[in-house]
Amino acid sequence: MREKNSRLIVISLILLTMILVASGSISAEQSNLVSQIAISSEGKISEEGLKLTNWDMSNDNDELFIVGETGSIWLVKSDNPKDSILIENTFSEDLFDVSWHPAGNSVLIVGENGTLLRYSEGELKKPLETVNLYGESIKSIDWVPSGQMAYLGGENGTLYSYKNNTFTNLEIGWDSEISGISCHVQIDFCVIISRSNGIGLVDKEGIFHDIGLVGRVWIDSICPEGASDRCVIIGGGRAIAVLEYDRVNPQNSGLIKYPGGSSISYVTDFSGEFRSLSSGYNNQIFIQVVPFGIVEFSIEGMQSYAWLIPEDVIESSVELSATTPLISWEERLRDGWIISTDGTISKMSGKQLSGGVMGYALVALVAVSVPGAILGLIYMSSDTLQSKYLGWRKNKRKKKYGELIKKSRK
Repeated sequence: MREKNSRLIVISLILLTMILVASGSISAEQSNLVSQIAISSEGKISEEGLKLTNWDMSNDNDELFIVGETGSIWLVKSDNPKDSILIENTFSEDLFDVSWHPAGNSVLIVGENGTLLRYSEGELKKPLETVNLYGESIKSIDWVPSGQMAYLGGENGTLYSYKNNTFTNLEIGWDSEISGISCHVQIDFCVIISRSNGIGLVDKEGIFHDIGLVGRVWIDSICPEGASDRCVIIGGGRAIAVLEYDRVNPQNSGLIKYPGGSSISYVTDFSGEFRSLSSGYNNQIFIQVVPFGIVEFSIEGMQSYAWLIPEDVIESSVELSATTPLISWEERLRDGWIISTDGTISKMSGKQLSGGVMGYALVALVAVSVPGAILGLIYMSSDTLQSKYLGWRKNKRKKKYGELIKKSRK
């Protein structure tokens, strides 16, 4: 058995190397990519050094809530981010995510050490029902569209529901940070993603379903309006997956396969790493990339396009290219704004293309599809790989959290 497992480990390393080589980035010059927008720097929302972490847009698209480290909270006008308002916060904990209630009358904010804040009627406070959630830092939050329930994800892999001022641990069995929760804007289901426990979803009945893809780093997810029952998920290595929800049998929900038969594609001819997701007109998805760039993804066509290539950002502003885009949104088609994690504001506008015509010159990005089952089967077939991975996870958690882990599972 030991000899067999050793061979499997070697095979898995070879396959992983092949994947990394295949998905190596190609420069814009080599692939003749063309940015669809021009970009210009428009100052900052604050002269102080900010470290913004996450955001949420109001239902009417008029305002954004943006949160960051050391308790930084900003209310941003979507039509003019330069008029941003700093919300006074006496609580200095780092903040990691924010979710606007579907009714639009309040906002929930989560952060380190079990922090939960509510902003309503111009006032920020800790709800009376708040508990410290055993000190577990809360990394993600989102409301279902009905507003009846919110879900919160912790750094230890704990998934909580929040309803009628009560928190409930769903006991999903994960132990890795829940890096994102995205609830559909029309249907009461939510996608749950993890740093290494894979992808899951919570259906309209509040039941958790494990989709799989353990061991991959999933970074962000989004369920845009008008995209039926589909949500887009991005991961390390410029990976893109699309989950489709089965309303009749939620347990049968899963990832849509690309033409090559894989559930995941890796964008190759675009430098950098994916950072976050936002949505634009016509149900397209914007993927913010580091170094500064944006990839456009079409859910309908399951295809990626160059929206803003890093080389063009450098040409426009070296200073701007050194920042990390957090969110981009459009006021009109191809005209809008970008805010970076340091608070830098950028204006994006439709590019004047050849022939004096304003229009798209879309160049599809090359994507490599690697059957996710290959490495998964190797992992599942190897007792050594599984035991080593699980042992590493347990030791890491024990060293970092000690007895708090036992308490959080009660």
